[in-house]
This record gives sequence, C-alpha cells and structure tokens, in this order.
Amino acid sequence: MKQTTEDDALVGLLSAVINQAIDDYRIFERKGIVANGQPRDVYKVGRRRFSRCRQANYQVDQIDGMISGKEVFALLHFLNGSGLDVLCDLTGHKACRIRSFLGLRKGAA
Repeated sequence: MKQTTEDDALVGLLSAVINQAIDDYRIFERKGIVANGQPRDVYKVGRRRFSRCRQANYQVDQIDGMISGKEVFALLHFLNGSGLDVLCDLTGHKACRIRSFLGLRKGAA
C-alpha cells in the first residue's frame, strides 16, 4: 500500500478547491445567477424572507452554502483571474481548459 505524502495531500486539497469552484459556477449558471461569465441575478443570493414569528426573525436563502452576492463576484474573480492559474500550476491542471469548459475568458471579470 502506497503511503500518502504531504505533497500528495496538498495537491488533493488544491484539486478539491478547483473542483468546488467549478461545481459552484455550474450551479449558479443553472440557476441563472451568472451567464457567460457575467453576473446576472446576484440578488437571488442572500435574499431575506421575513417571518411573523418572533423567534425566527428572518431566514437567508442559501445557494450551495453561499449567503451573499459578494461571494458570486469572488468566485468569478477567482475563475477569471490569477487565482485559478496559481492553483492549476501547483496541481498540474490546465486553467485554460477549465475556462473553456465553463465558457470563461481570463481577465473577463
């Protein structure tokens, strides 16, 4: 049985970050929050519904754990900027292939 080194574990962790960013983007795209790499209906994230009950004053709609429209912009900045490039360089993935798969361009956000 092969032992896992710290380097292997870090590469796995960074790959998981990349995969989660891709999954988040595709969820936002499916829900109409982003289209063609541009934010559309960011207000859908974090919309509050007020309740008449005193104990539950408000509830925040979460889309895949994101509770603010700012997080959508941060995700787009990561995917379109140098953040994805750095993680891909460390893990051996190709940032250009990921962007073309998602229909994004570098520096578009």
